[in-house]
Amino acid sequence: MRPTSAQIGDSLYIKRSYETASTFGVRTIACPGSHLFLLSPVNKMLFVLVICLASLVGILGAAPAIESQPKPQVLSYEMNTANMPNSYNYHYNSSDGSSRTEQGEFVDPGTGEASLNVAGAVRWYDDKGHLYEMTYKAGRRGYTTIIKKLS
Repeated sequence: MRPTSAQIGDSLYIKRSYETASTFGVRTIACPGSHLFLLSPVNKMLFVLVICLASLVGILGAAPAIESQPKPQVLSYEMNTANMPNSYNYHYNSSDGSSRTEQGEFVDPGTGEASLNVAGAVRWYDDKGHLYEMTYKAGRRGYTTIIKKLS
């Protein structure tokens, strides 16, 4: 309880509140960050500046580097949908050497449950110039992929 003559911040008020807390068996502890109040204003500013700079360096270090390479362009694209919705196929090549081929068809094994079977291949070059190929198949029994390094 605060005496009517005491103001918050008065040493009498602080002393009485500690006495009241200790009367009820409550221990007073320092709040996290209370050690900052012991720093001079200049040291507080330096501390805040160091924290801000460390945060800025962390943010800039995590940002992706923007490369000056142009986006790859599609050189050729073929798509056959004449037999849609029963089947399709397509193929494209791009200027960075990557390509993709895919074909799909609906299959009805006679049970009345049609499924879509898809097969395809994707080729690409990594940063070191190695060519990779991923072939994939998907159907009623699941999805499989195989990745090979071609060169």
